[in-house]
Amino acid sequence: MIGKFFGRHYGTERFFALIFAFFFLICTFTVYGIHLQEVSNRAHLSDTVIYTPSYTWSRTGDTGNVVDVRTNSDNTKAFIMLHNGSKSSVNAGNYSIYMSGVNTKMTNKPTCIMYSYGNTGYFGILLTDNRGFASQVYSLIIRDDTAASIIADTNTFDPNIEQDQSFYDHNQVRLQFNLGSPMMEELECLDKTVVSPTDVYGDIVLADEYNNLNLRLINDTNSMRQNYLDFTSTSERLALSVLVPELPYYIASDVVDISEPAETQPLKFEPEMCYDSTGGISSNYDGAEIGETSETVISDNMVEAAAGEGIKYTDKDEIEHNYYFLHTDYLYPGCVDFEWQNKPLSYGMLAQAYAGGEQISDQDYLTYYAQYQRDKETYQSDEYTSLMPSTIKYDSWRQIDGSYVEMQTTNNSQDGIAKDYMSSLVADINAYTSALNGYMTNKKNYYTHLDELLALEYQAKSVNQMLTTNMDTSKFFLY
Repeated sequence: MIGKFFGRHYGTERFFALIFAFFFLICTFTVYGIHLQEVSNRAHLSDTVIYTPSYTWSRTGDTGNVVDVRTNSDNTKAFIMLHNGSKSSVNAGNYSIYMSGVNTKMTNKPTCIMYSYGNTGYFGILLTDNRGFASQVYSLIIRDDTAASIIADTNTFDPNIEQDQSFYDHNQVRLQFNLGSPMMEELECLDKTVVSPTDVYGDIVLADEYNNLNLRLINDTNSMRQNYLDFTSTSERLALSVLVPELPYYIASDVVDISEPAETQPLKFEPEMCYDSTGGISSNYDGAEIGETSETVISDNMVEAAAGEGIKYTDKDEIEHNYYFLHTDYLYPGCVDFEWQNKPLSYGMLAQAYAGGEQISDQDYLTYYAQYQRDKETYQSDEYTSLMPSTIKYDSWRQIDGSYVEMQTTNNSQDGIAKDYMSSLVADINAYTSALNGYMTNKKNYYTHLDELLALEYQAKSVNQMLTTNMDTSKFFLY
């Protein structure tokens, strides 16, 4: 039979068979292509977190944007941060939320808390479901009824989103998110048992400012590290020829390396760092005035501390680096120290110095910050700062044989090898002094930037004074 099919009398049958096979292949590839497109669409759907990055209120025409959406590590808490314009209510109690699934029934049954951060315009929504949020698109209609008397302007409606009669009757917006997306980023402070809205505000709204301060602090510690290496290595070389002056007592035991500070390291300035019990200079200082010389060598405390791998960060070019840490027994007057490396703003910076690292309420934070400001005012006065200058000048240097180094090499009466030796020695002395002053200046800059970081933390905590909260279950609807 098959042989006859290919005979000369079956040409018409072969033609139709080929046509059928051709169309069969086209249909097969078309169906397969549609399947691949659907798979791609589903993958894109599961990856997308925010579907409505901006919005317009239906009655007021006020515009807003979605600042960020984050979840905790278990994906059981989701926080949506919005920013509204000046026409929207700043009272969380004036809002209602209607939540549903998009094109499918919603599998989650979360609870909701709404936060308004006053006249900052920021508005937060905390959704909690202990079962974890499914990977599906959720619709949130947020209603602000303070503008109920305003007639709806259909020109403000988003043509890409279906608007029902409720958008004419009420001032509202519709937002869509996938709270279970694998691309969702976590926010560490959402892992706390009780979520602090001021912590979330700091870690989301102030994130750019915090990251910029982190870069400054990284630059400070990197610079201190390089200064430290420069003046210690130069000092070792100088010690072979001259009597190296005693280091200022308040940096003599400093170390800058990748190891984390010991628990005993002081975290805030105490007046004893300048005075001992008899009212004199600290017992850690041997009494030599700045500018005098003494026969000293590098302290054992100046040797780099043993350290492991340390804590790393990745820069904008995806290159990994180590954080450096300052180990010191002396803080500059009125200053505090705390661990910020690889920590979010919500970690608690001031609490490390004033509350032993314990978690404190926003109100207690404001009390501690007021005390910190009083301490700064008291201790950053000439009475204290004059004892810890951030620059130093040595008037004279002596060689090991007791003779003075001629610092003005242009006036040097020596010739030949002796003159070259003296010029090299003076260059090392100048390099040492420059590195030492650079270290002390960068240490001062470091504490200045820590103070700016505390001011940023205060900015986050102080929004608590204008915060309103809406936990009314009758204003949150699931359908």
